Amino acid sequence: LGSYQFLENSKKLVDGIVLTVQYTPRQAIEEFSEAKVGKEVMKAFNDPKKQNELFNFIYLVRPREIINRSLSQKFFGNMRWENIVVNEKEKLIVDEGGFLEFPYHSARWKRPANEKHGRGIGTEILPQIKVLDRSMRNWIDVGNRWANPPWQKHHSVTGPVRI
Repeated sequence: LGSYQFLENSKKLVDGIVLTVQYTPRQAIEEFSEAKVGKEVMKAFNDPKKQNELFNFIYLVRPREIINRSLSQKFFGNMRWENIVVNEKEKLIVDEGGFLEFPYHSARWKRPANEKHGRGIGTEILPQIKVLDRSMRNWIDVGNRWANPPWQKHHSVTGPVRI
């Protein structure tokens, strides 16, 4: 929940997402190329002491506001869903793209009116899982008692005591 945020339309359906991803300078250059990542990332890449420094990149996927009908839908700049990647520190757009359909799935089983992220199926199944877990522990305990029953022993010595 800390690295993403859903964007909802007027019908409370997820139609966009904002992701925050951390990259080292080397990873950022591999992902976006040297020309696009920004000066700070390049400085950190060239400085051996800063090569493990993390930089935040924000991915924004949302419906495209303006679609040019005269251009092909296969052109990434005219696809129905736009994808923008921003270097957070330098406020620099490092990549732009598009998708024909929304590339993320939000697994919201139930969504009460005041919650944005909703609840998954695990919250409904959790009590039954706890009962099943307790039943399994009892079953193992019964099996152990069957295989290794308690022995009845005398608390005192039977027969003559020899010292």
